Amino acid sequence: MSYPNINPLKNNKIIQSFLHKDICEKIIKEAESFGKWTINRHKQYPTTDIPIDNIKKLKKIKKNIITNTISLIKKNYNLECDSILDVYDLFVVKYSISGQRGLDIHRDQSEFSFIILLSDPNDFEGGGTYYDEEKLLINPDKQGTLVIHFGKTKHGGKNITKGTRYILTGFLKTKSCKLMIPNKKDDKKLSDKTLCDKRYYDFYWIGYNIKPIKILVKIINLEYRKDKLENIMTCINRLKIPNEITFTVEKYNANTGDKGTPYVNWEKFYDRKEIPTSIKSYYSRKITKGEIGCFNSHTNIIKSCNNTEYLLILEDDAEFDSDFVYRLNQAINELKDIQWDAIDFGGISIDQHKDIKITDSIVKKNNTFQTHCVLYSSSGISKINKINTNNNIIPYDDFLNTIRGIHYINELNNNKINFIMYHYYIQLSNQNSNGIHDTVNNSDSINIVNSPISTITDDYDLINWYRYSNISDITLNNIKNLCIKANKCMWNFHILNINGSFVKQNIIDWELPIDKTKKITIIISLENNCSLEIFSNNIKKIDIQKNSIIFFPSYLMFKCTNSMIFYANGDTFK
Repeated sequence: MSYPNINPLKNNKIIQSFLHKDICEKIIKEAESFGKWTINRHKQYPTTDIPIDNIKKLKKIKKNIITNTISLIKKNYNLECDSILDVYDLFVVKYSISGQRGLDIHRDQSEFSFIILLSDPNDFEGGGTYYDEEKLLINPDKQGTLVIHFGKTKHGGKNITKGTRYILTGFLKTKSCKLMIPNKKDDKKLSDKTLCDKRYYDFYWIGYNIKPIKILVKIINLEYRKDKLENIMTCINRLKIPNEITFTVEKYNANTGDKGTPYVNWEKFYDRKEIPTSIKSYYSRKITKGEIGCFNSHTNIIKSCNNTEYLLILEDDAEFDSDFVYRLNQAINELKDIQWDAIDFGGISIDQHKDIKITDSIVKKNNTFQTHCVLYSSSGISKINKINTNNNIIPYDDFLNTIRGIHYINELNNNKINFIMYHYYIQLSNQNSNGIHDTVNNSDSINIVNSPISTITDDYDLINWYRYSNISDITLNNIKNLCIKANKCMWNFHILNINGSFVKQNIIDWELPIDKTKKITIIISLENNCSLEIFSNNIKKIDIQKNSIIFFPSYLMFKCTNSMIFYANGDTFK
């Protein structure tokens, strides 16, 4: 089946004279005659309304409106004739000076929504439907005008300033082979209220021409971390994959970092002025064995895939929504006439440079970190394979910045490669937080509290924390003892001393405490009004109750309120 390569969901449709003014007046009259206006039918964004099903005299009018609207939606949004559209909520809304004047910006639960202006435009002032991202106000100047939009488009009702405005609003559920409906359990990122309209348009619309392509997927996974492999395979098995795309998934046994020569004196860059203050701490230590293993894993995979058209390398903590393969295809298609070597779907900017728009979905970022989800083209594979990757090993995200010739430390840059790397316009893949552990005790006994019940630690687990609850003896000596136990259970850092203050503090901006000696951050709450958020790949709000102590590595950023802060210090990270 052939579909046009455009996304119709981003378009609003305006049909004038959809309803005759006499029918509009009849609906208003019957609604006012019925008179039972509700104000709380819709929980999150309630309107002053009456379901049209409650007004029996409008049964025939309702049927005609639904039939004609569904026909227009199918036609204007390129839906197939046998698609199923169900108007599950149709209601008259009343905006008035003495009552509800407008409606806040929101997204509907429906796939499609429509609004019919019932009032004569001369009967009110102000009003209209405002589309937030477009900065567009649609306020028809003709009674009976129909406006249709995709339900997930962010919009609201502008306040009226005079008179009374009546509209008829409808919500539709849709079954179509051109629409992909998210699963609330699996596609959790779509519940993020900060997402832009485009993300919803892209997710839902799958009515594109898709050319056959082959994508080889390699998952980097340590042999003994079968739990992580199971997690990412569960995520992959949820993916919706077009028939035209061959998506081959293979596991790669992660390198443990036993071979390879790291960059000598990496920590010397700590004092370089070129390095932004916010990330200096990452250059305060030697290259770790885990970083060598990560670098070797990525480069070894690339070396083994010389004849591969498209190679997707995933670290085993990568997460993505079920439309991810469609987004891979979208990115490849948008760049079909543009040279590229890699597309990063999970990288995060680490400087203040503005993204440069390349296509509708692709941007060029400056320095980034995180390489858990990168797609390579055949040209990118070829370029990396020309590099000697056995010596001067550095963290792999730093390596990608150097072959792009943009690293802060100029002597690290390899300008001869001309590696062209782009990014998806939003972070489409994040790293999961299943490495988080905590211990909660229900007893007042400090001895029971001190018994750790979970131990998971490896060089790839960078998101973890440890909690003790119901501590009756919060003294410096007890903090030290609990820290020793948590450290032994989780990280085995070299700890020399603990310092801090029992004065309550509020950290309202993200704090990254790591330096040459700080190993563990310790947050203590004595009251129930404390809060703690930890950020590495995403934000984790920690349940911090009265008389709790939480330990986490100092390389994790955090915010907190009404909390006491201590640090466990030791030798420079090895």
